[in-house]
Amino acid sequence: MNKGSRLVINLFFILLLLLLSMFLYSIIMFFSAGSQDDTVKVGLILKGGRYDNGYDGVNASGAEEAGDDLGIKLIIKDNVEEEEAPLINAVDSLIQSGCKAIIFSSYGYESIMEKYADIYVDRVFYFNAPTKKFKNFVRYSGRDYQARYLAGLIAGKNSLSGHVGYIAPFPNDDVLRGLNAFTLGVRRSNQHAVVDVYFTGSLYDREKGIEGAEKLISDRNCDVIAEHENSNYAVSTARDNNVKYISCHVSTGEDCEIACVYTDWGKIYSAIIKDFIRGTVERNKGYWLGLEGDYVGVSGIDDTLPDYFLNTLEFEKSGIINGIDVFSGNIKDSDGVMRCRSGEIIPDKGLTDNMDWYIQGVKICNEEQEG
Repeated sequence: MNKGSRLVINLFFILLLLLLSMFLYSIIMFFSAGSQDDTVKVGLILKGGRYDNGYDGVNASGAEEAGDDLGIKLIIKDNVEEEEAPLINAVDSLIQSGCKAIIFSSYGYESIMEKYADIYVDRVFYFNAPTKKFKNFVRYSGRDYQARYLAGLIAGKNSLSGHVGYIAPFPNDDVLRGLNAFTLGVRRSNQHAVVDVYFTGSLYDREKGIEGAEKLISDRNCDVIAEHENSNYAVSTARDNNVKYISCHVSTGEDCEIACVYTDWGKIYSAIIKDFIRGTVERNKGYWLGLEGDYVGVSGIDDTLPDYFLNTLEFEKSGIINGIDVFSGNIKDSDGVMRCRSGEIIPDKGLTDNMDWYIQGVKICNEEQEG
């Protein structure tokens, strides 16, 4: 074989080797690209445990439900205190895991995160509460005050003593909005009833919750107990004293329970995560979702209530859904000041930024705890 023939053969094998290499490279890249995890990741931070029988537990299960429905990967960090070091450690861990959006479920996280807003500017942070005006901070919540109003109607109807007890953490806008709505409902079904309030100073204080319920029952003759806490400590005390109660977050299923105020976090998280995936986040407006989509509601309603009253509940609920919100018509505060007049509705800004007053019928039974 002459040199020319050998050269042609060598060139042929070199070309064949190059083509084979390119083919193998293409296959490797194809399967490598296909194996990349491009699943949307969202983080959730809880102050309590993800399996708690209360607010944190229903938050976690709701977020998991939304994640499964939408095909996203949810990463939960629970038992994270409202302190800078543990919170930032949790945030950094979620970001390193690829989370582009993080949901902060507890009221106190936002103030800690304010100074980090510009550092994490490429992330979307969702806060369950008021929110400061940072472009990556988004407000979300349920209009639970609407459900508390309906629960107040039920409580007032059930109270024979005219004293309804209410365990609350501290008098911030969110708590007072729910308390005032509840009291409005109580007095619409029981005109001269009062709502006796005991502040615990915390959403998680078991001892204070139990202590408050005992005092309201023994000292104020409350024959119905309701609460705005993260677990049903207070209502368990009501049950032990054979007193009717309205639970919060999770129905207890006990005989003394006459209603449960709930928020459907699965629906709420589905709504906000869908927009995040689409890139249509309601950054300025935020998400405040209520009875109109069953985002909040009342379950386990006392089945001994008369039909006419159950019809009244449905009528009130329908009115709220159709735009006649809870805080409408003539409303006076505890000092006799008119806060709303006939034909008026207190706007959302008034409910979120200026709810610093008590409605007529509220009686504070212990030292107020600032939140």
